[in-house]
Amino acid sequence: MPKTIEQELKQTRPIRSPHEQAVLGLMRTSRAIEESWMSYLKRTEGISISQYNILRILRGALPQAIKSSEIADRMIYRDPDVTRLVDRLSKQGLVSREQDPSDRRVVLVRISDSGLALLARLDEPADRYIHSVMAGLNVPRVRELCSLLDEVRAGIRPFP
Repeated sequence: MPKTIEQELKQTRPIRSPHEQAVLGLMRTSRAIEESWMSYLKRTEGISISQYNILRILRGALPQAIKSSEIADRMIYRDPDVTRLVDRLSKQGLVSREQDPSDRRVVLVRISDSGLALLARLDEPADRYIHSVMAGLNVPRVRELCSLLDEVRAGIRPFP
């Protein structure tokens, strides 16, 4: 039987509401998924989860190169300094930069062959990891979870 969020957090008092319980559960679950994958990426390829995210975005944009601002908009893990992350990826030879022919002030980013090779090495482990994380749920429950998460995100509003 899996631990409840109260047990994981070693709560001495009951959580105040089912809504708070759900938010705490989502946050704790997200962090657990993130930490395990982060550790794997750093250990095997020497990249951060944000750098991995950028490479996936750039692979998805192929054959186009895209602006850093567009990369930032597409990121799962928001990072305030996409430029710094792209710099690191460029130094590793995983991405290249080029001027936008329509606006020379704009720099476009494109994944390199080395970046594509790195992602190709990670595709199979990523699939295995995703399936291991979701191993406790059958496909209908996974679809239900996805639908519920879509509803939660749709309801999120800026907090004052």
